[in-house]
Amino acid sequence: KIHVAIFGGAESHLVADDLADANVGVILAPLQSYATSWDQRRALSGAPLTNGTAIDVLIEAGVTTAIGLEEDWLVRDLGLLAGIAHANGGGKLSEKSALGLVSGNVYKILRAKEPKVKDGHFVVFEGNPLRIQSRVKAVAGGLGVVSVF
Repeated sequence: KIHVAIFGGAESHLVADDLADANVGVILAPLQSYATSWDQRRALSGAPLTNGTAIDVLIEAGVTTAIGLEEDWLVRDLGLLAGIAHANGGGKLSEKSALGLVSGNVYKILRAKEPKVKDGHFVVFEGNPLRIQSRVKAVAGGLGVVSVF
C-alpha cells in the first residue's frame, strides 16, 4: 500500500472526487494559482475570473486540504492565506477549519505526529490570526525556549 500526497495541486479540483475516494490529500501551493504555466491553465483563480477556487472544490469533495508554501519566506503569510480561504469560502469553512489548513491538516496529509502545546509547541497572536491586523507575539518550538516579540 502506498501513501500519496499532492503538493502544488493547481488543477487538483478537476479530480477532487477521485482524490477524496482514494484518501489523497492536497497541499495547495500557492493557495490561489494564477495559471502562470501551461500545466496550470485550468486553475481556478477565484473572483472575478472564476466562482470559487481549488480549495473550495477540494473541501466540498471531502479532500483533506492544506495550504503550502512555494518558498520559506512566505511562512509569514500563512495566517492571512487561511483567512482568505475562510473569507472567500461563503461560510463553508469555519475559523477553526481555516486554521487547520495551515496547521493540523498538513500533519494529517503527511501522516506525521502533530506537535502539541504540552510539548512546548505554540504561537500566540495579538488579534485574530486570520486577519491582516494580527501580530505574532510569542513562539515556542518545543526546545524549552519561548521567543517573545
